[in-house]
Amino acid sequence: MMDDKKEAARLRKAAERERKKALGSVEVRVVLSQKEVERLDEICQGRARLGAEPYSRDELITVLINKDYDRYQVQLAKVQKTPCPKCKKSWPEGCERFFAGDSKCRFHYVGYPLAP
Repeated sequence: MMDDKKEAARLRKAAERERKKALGSVEVRVVLSQKEVERLDEICQGRARLGAEPYSRDELITVLINKDYDRYQVQLAKVQKTPCPKCKKSWPEGCERFFAGDSKCRFHYVGYPLAP
C-alpha cells in the first residue's frame, strides 16, 4: 500500500516536471529576509478572492513580475518618445551619459530613465 502511494507521488512529480519543462519554466531561488517573507505571506492571503485559496508564493511573485513588466513597458514607451532635453536624443541611444551631471540631462535628474 505504502509503495503504491510512493510510486503514485513519484509519477505525479515526474509529470509536473515534464509540464514545467514543456512550458520552459525555470526555477529561481530568492533569499528574503524574515520581514519580506511575512509581507509576502500577508499579500498572498490578502490578495485572495473572497472564499478562494490564497495565492502561493510562486503565483504571487509571478503576478508581481508580470504587473511590473507591464508598468516597465509603459515607462519605456514614454521615455523612447520623449527626447533628452540636453542632447535631444531618444533613449536608449542618447548621449551615452556624456552629459550626466548636467541638470538638463535625463540621466542627471533620473539617474537612469527607467528607475522603478
